Amino acid sequence: MDNKTLQVCRILILDDNTANVDQLEQLLEINEFGNVKSSTDPREFERLLEEFRPDLILLDLQMPHLNGFQILELLGTKVEKNDFLPVIVLTADVTPESRERALKLGAMDFLTKPFDFAEVILRVTNLLRTRQLHVRFRYYNDLLEERVKERTAKLKQAQEELVAQERFKAMGRIAGGIAHDFNNAIAVMMGYSEFLLSSPEMMRDPETVEKSCRSISNAAKDAASVVRRLREFYKNRDQEEEPPIGNLRSLVEEAVSMTRPRWRDQALAEGRGIAVETELEPAHVAMAPSKVREILTNLIFNAVDAMPEGGTITLRSGIDKGLGRLSVRDTGIGMSEEVRRRCFETFFSTKGAGGTGLGTVSEMLRKHKGRIDVESEPGRGSTFTIRLPLAETAAEAKSAARPASVPSMRILVVDDETDVLQMLDDILTSGGHMVTLARDGQEGLARFLADSFDLVITDLAMPHVSGTQLAGAIRKRGWSGPIVMLTGFGDQLEGEGRVPADVSLVLNKPVQIAGIHDALRRVVAKT
Repeated sequence: MDNKTLQVCRILILDDNTANVDQLEQLLEINEFGNVKSSTDPREFERLLEEFRPDLILLDLQMPHLNGFQILELLGTKVEKNDFLPVIVLTADVTPESRERALKLGAMDFLTKPFDFAEVILRVTNLLRTRQLHVRFRYYNDLLEERVKERTAKLKQAQEELVAQERFKAMGRIAGGIAHDFNNAIAVMMGYSEFLLSSPEMMRDPETVEKSCRSISNAAKDAASVVRRLREFYKNRDQEEEPPIGNLRSLVEEAVSMTRPRWRDQALAEGRGIAVETELEPAHVAMAPSKVREILTNLIFNAVDAMPEGGTITLRSGIDKGLGRLSVRDTGIGMSEEVRRRCFETFFSTKGAGGTGLGTVSEMLRKHKGRIDVESEPGRGSTFTIRLPLAETAAEAKSAARPASVPSMRILVVDDETDVLQMLDDILTSGGHMVTLARDGQEGLARFLADSFDLVITDLAMPHVSGTQLAGAIRKRGWSGPIVMLTGFGDQLEGEGRVPADVSLVLNKPVQIAGIHDALRRVVAKT
């Protein structure tokens, strides 16, 4: 740092003795320090500090109105703790007590009157050099922090894009299997219903009708399960507010079911057989079920890809050394030592552009104080082992006694789907209830105003007047009875916190008879 750089620094002189001030100004000017301000009135200090913003202060101790110690105390409140503003105390006679007090208050150096000119310039130069080094350090530190923030933001964005990419890729891989399972369920329902409708003589055989209806019912449940699995996978994890507790045993079972089209049906279509075996013990871990399912889906797909000739995937769960433990083993091609060491890097993959690796799995587990380890050898398969903290769960409640049936009620049912409307009418009427039907929200409001009801069941998505608008219009009339919203968007509404305020209970489509009666019991219990 050359002298020219120091000579443009700002120097403030504060001394009530005019002769001292003039002497210092002349000395600094001779040595080409041209950016100097001075005052003989210490009461101007705050103004000068704010306006002039000095790099160095030459301060007298003995002054009227405000002495040097008071100026130092005031300066301590005005300067940031991580700033460095040097102060040289000017005095004719400094006692050890005064010197110690000045140093404690932030003084850096002392100049004794009368001044030694060479000493003054040396001390001023040294402290200005230190001041400039500190300013540069702060500048580069701030610049570094800004770049770190920018890179952190870019890395976070890249990680979020990677997570989205993996989810979309997984969705694409199971989409074909989902369609396969759904078409199978529809085929059963269509086949048996057409069989009965085209064979009147069979309709008179109770055993055949019962068998056919049972098959149709089971197929419908399978189709509903497919939709439920799909919904669990695609719903927004950032918006849902599910409790952060997952049971590894049940979650493994769900993940195996969800991925079956990939490891069984698609694999068979490719000419390779893959079996899945499970050895499951319950373990409640401190992680949201949707995130555990996502990790499991990723690991199962990874195992399928690692077995081009087919093989076996074994999943185990339980508690080990105070942690929830989950392992996924395949009998595939295994990994080299280099691949094994790098497989959890964020952007590392052996699948080229079509793969994104297991980096997001490792990152997700790290955020939940968990970890994942891998054991693998070429030609001998791989075992991925996950460990997660256990969740604090209450003991399982004993089975409650079957609740009593609800009393007969006057129920208004509103739905724009005629078949759904008729189904609800049949089920509720068979339960002893008096039912009034409406085919849209506008008709529903008219029916409500024309009669008296104990309960309203309404669809959400209807033309002209939606279920939400209908519920709001009913509440505006001062009615406080229960309103049940029966909709295919139930999970989405609850997961995103968008359940209408005027609705007492949301019931998901498709719904079974037991689900309808349970909903009636729940709303009656609340009234």
